[in-house]
Amino acid sequence: MWPFRRNNTDSQVKWTRHHYLFAHAALRMFAQNRPYEFFSKIKSEGGRKLISGVWKDVCEVCAGGGTPSFESRDIKVEMRIVNGFPAAVIVMPKPQNVTEAFMVCAVLKITAADCANLPNHPEVRHFTLEKGMNPETVGERTFFCEWQGEKHLNYGDGPEATCDAFVEKVSEFLR
Repeated sequence: MWPFRRNNTDSQVKWTRHHYLFAHAALRMFAQNRPYEFFSKIKSEGGRKLISGVWKDVCEVCAGGGTPSFESRDIKVEMRIVNGFPAAVIVMPKPQNVTEAFMVCAVLKITAADCANLPNHPEVRHFTLEKGMNPETVGERTFFCEWQGEKHLNYGDGPEATCDAFVEKVSEFLR
């Protein structure tokens, strides 16, 4: 049997584009196109509103493509400092399908020293920890990936799907 065939016997969740588009496209585009707004809102009381707004946009784009298996309230946000940079870790509901993300980490490449002279277009790195399939065991695995603009880069095996392990991997990668 081909190991990457979608097997719905383990899950009654019908695949939709919602999970993938939210983590891989909508969050990335918001964070990279409006980084100061993204990071100021995501870490404040407005974070839930930001997540809900982006989720609503994704649902509109995916209208007619099925009902998502989760709601925006199921998406969690943790703020971290990664190598001196502010980072938003978005913890997604457990992915059901290959390439869906366990987590996303958006890193704003501005240190406290940069705050006196903020750049107009700061760099935002967008990492994902994605569900994958091991072709030898046909078991689940993780992939550590990054989006650079419209280019998706898969760096291979990722850590376990915990926030601390993911942040440590991002930190190691940025060193």
